[in-house]
Amino acid sequence: MGVVAVAGGTGGFGKTVVEQLALSGKHDIVVFSRTAPAEQAKDGPKFISADYTNLDSLIKILESQNIDTVISTIGLHNEATEKAQLNLIEAAKRSSKTKRFIPSEFGAMNTPEFAKIEPYANVWLRAADALKASGLEYTRFINGFFLDYWGNEPLTVTYTVDVSRFIVRALDDKDWPEFSIVAGSDLTLNEALAKVEKVRGKKFNVTYDSEEKLKNNQSTVLLGYEGVAPDEAQWLDSMMGRMIIGGWLSMPKENRISEKHPDIIPLTVDELLAKYWGAKSN
Repeated sequence: MGVVAVAGGTGGFGKTVVEQLALSGKHDIVVFSRTAPAEQAKDGPKFISADYTNLDSLIKILESQNIDTVISTIGLHNEATEKAQLNLIEAAKRSSKTKRFIPSEFGAMNTPEFAKIEPYANVWLRAADALKASGLEYTRFINGFFLDYWGNEPLTVTYTVDVSRFIVRALDDKDWPEFSIVAGSDLTLNEALAKVEKVRGKKFNVTYDSEEKLKNNQSTVLLGYEGVAPDEAQWLDSMMGRMIIGGWLSMPKENRISEKHPDIIPLTVDELLAKYWGAKSN
């Protein structure tokens, strides 16, 4: 049993990773958060306040908690959050206790070729370069789009719980590939729409954005972006659209991690719709 730290593990996808780690019962869990709770639960993860701007403090935490593996789920939205992860990688490099690192990525297979099309991908490439130079063992989880976050271009969608389950299982693997490919369903958005309409028994009002609009960051933004400025939401939607059109969110069929762990069967789009929407009234 090793000690695993999850950075950004108090909400969103990070919280799901922590939940799956706890369910496995194989690891002691430390959650890095901006502020630690006044009281720690007797059972369950330990929450520690982490200052990502203080490298010495991060090294001290990794050393004192005997952290073997770091899983970063920090949302890389700006320079500050990117720097936070880079500092965490540097701290892990300097820690005598830390041997493995999973960076925050969980989307497309970010490559130098892709970065020429979408410069924002350099955020993930800089982290990958830092890990390559660190001597740490690492793997980059790529899973297409999150199925529970929700054209004719194919893409891969994967349930956050399943991505988390594969992360937990990978902790038992002796060797890590550079990319850990996870896939729940491979389909197009139009196919997904048809499935939703079938389950709900009605047609939806659909807006199709042109490739030109996506290139100009003029996507149609739907409700649901809490805490995100309208222009940022539009940019994010446009970038995701460009990634889908370019095929960057369609995961390779070869060397998927599910081949290594066939007992973990990812939730499909059909199963998710039947489970969460099938019983809802029209």
